[in-house]
Amino acid sequence: MDFFDECLVRKRLEAEKAEYNSLETGMYAGEQLLTFCNKKLFEGRVSIYLPDSFIDMPLEWRRRKYPYENRPPVIFMDESGAVNLCLNLVSAKIGTLNEMLNGFMLVLKKMNPSNIFMDQDMLKAVNVDCAWCEMRVQNLDGSSSCILFLSIVDHELLLGTFSCPNAVKNEWKKIVFEMIKSICEEGKNES
Repeated sequence: MDFFDECLVRKRLEAEKAEYNSLETGMYAGEQLLTFCNKKLFEGRVSIYLPDSFIDMPLEWRRRKYPYENRPPVIFMDESGAVNLCLNLVSAKIGTLNEMLNGFMLVLKKMNPSNIFMDQDMLKAVNVDCAWCEMRVQNLDGSSSCILFLSIVDHELLLGTFSCPNAVKNEWKKIVFEMIKSICEEGKNES
């Protein structure tokens, strides 16, 4: 049985967390309150809101985590390195977002049949549409939750992946989708 003061403290924490539910006010990932800033990337062509605490992944970490030479040029991570966001803007033959997402999912499943796709959908960001899918991937130290998202920015493909340990995916899921919704093609009118 909980004591009254423990219940009161828990209710107070729940009420405080409810106040922090957007990129503007900040959001909780577990017990950590994250604040956000708008980052302009790819020579100012794209912007996205990211946690202030995210840092550029150091080059030696990039080489270990993404051993191939064509690793994403933009990789942000939390202080532990367990939660990260990769972005790449590539020239590619552009089809519909759903066609491209389904193609990526097919390739990822062929590369690693243990990948489990959970869900997929479309969402509207600031002035671009995004297609996304959620998957669970097996790795050497357990499983990770990944959200792959695609958008067309200035006639190029914006490819993003967010990954975190499967154990904390519920803490991050709402945050990730708010970050994706904040994607803006700079110089394009909001639609």
